[in-house]
Amino acid sequence: MDDIISQIEALPGPDLNSPDDVEAAASAVANTFAGTFERLAVNRSFTSRSTPWWTPECTASLATYRASLADDDWGSFRKLCKETKRKFFDERIAEIAYANKRPWDLMNWVQK
Repeated sequence: MDDIISQIEALPGPDLNSPDDVEAAASAVANTFAGTFERLAVNRSFTSRSTPWWTPECTASLATYRASLADDDWGSFRKLCKETKRKFFDERIAEIAYANKRPWDLMNWVQK
């Protein structure tokens, strides 16, 4: 934040006598914020292993919440995520413990 403040303070004074001067000042402020954002922003990468339980229904429910910002939609999204996680991990545990008949694989998977 101090970096942004110092860069804005270094901009030319309030001699904004024409529309071009105002445009130049606005561009300088915008460039200051954009440059700081580019320097400090962290790129996030999502892979198929980030949340293996995530489904298209979760995406749709999250989009519904983001569009409305309603508490009911947030509750529905959280409930759906909880149910989806539970179903995914129950199926995974059943696959490892029963279908493969190798329950010791479950311990390695849980510890990861």
